[in-house]
Amino acid sequence: MKSSLPSLTIIGAGKAGKALGRCFVEHGVFQIKQMLNTCDSSAKLARDFIGQGEAIRSRQELQPADVYLLGVPDDKIKPLCQKLLGKIAPNAIVFHLSGPLLAEEMEILSTQQQNKLVSAHVACSFAGDYRDLKGVYCTLQGHKDACEMLSNQFQRCGLKVVTVAKEAKILYHGFLVIACNYLVGLFHGSQKGLEALGIGSQQAFELLGSLVQGACDNIKAQGPTQALTGPIERGDIGVVSEQYKAMLDYDLQMAEIYRMLGQYTLQVAKEKGSLEPTQTQMFETLFRSINHEPD
Repeated sequence: MKSSLPSLTIIGAGKAGKALGRCFVEHGVFQIKQMLNTCDSSAKLARDFIGQGEAIRSRQELQPADVYLLGVPDDKIKPLCQKLLGKIAPNAIVFHLSGPLLAEEMEILSTQQQNKLVSAHVACSFAGDYRDLKGVYCTLQGHKDACEMLSNQFQRCGLKVVTVAKEAKILYHGFLVIACNYLVGLFHGSQKGLEALGIGSQQAFELLGSLVQGACDNIKAQGPTQALTGPIERGDIGVVSEQYKAMLDYDLQMAEIYRMLGQYTLQVAKEKGSLEPTQTQMFETLFRSINHEPD
């Protein structure tokens, strides 16, 4: 018996593609038709993980579907679309999962076979085990009717959907990179620093993990401005000055990170209203002096 659900084929069923496919099946919003990976074993693993659909490894095996999900890396999207000409159903919806790239990255599919193109970025880290996507945000950009259709299906899965203008897409993703990916880099650098001081690797990891989790919980509960704590928020200019000097002795790159983030954090502290005008002026003077700017 034919399903009444729209059919969806996943081309490039990696971590994100598999997670979305499983989410779609669990919430009954798409009938997964096929999943195409170039490696036969990975295609079968994707099918087993998703729990539905046919595992294939060749574009020649693709069958018509209502929607196609391209789960390949960003730099593979455009060349893949060239290879999909004549292999996927014309007029069907095609969406990729890239954060920075536009729907127009797949333009050849719309100009040559009238596919409706969408960029659908799910703001979630897919590094670990599968997680339910309820409450996760997804930004859509592209063909109006296709965006509306995908928005309805995603919201039925519990995702929260927002749209972003094409001219803002690259900057939108840049802010996510700062908040998420660079946080991982900062954690890594801080853990290595603690280890250099003689703290065991696991102890350093747990110490920072507890601290960061608490900060994230406070941000979620109060917003970033009210969640701010630490020496700048308290007006401890002497501590900040001595820590910067110590960072210079430890590692120039970490010292520069400390300075730049300190300058921005000062703006948050000012917004919170936790500093006296004289404290603000002293911090500004300090950051100008260590940035080699004239007073």
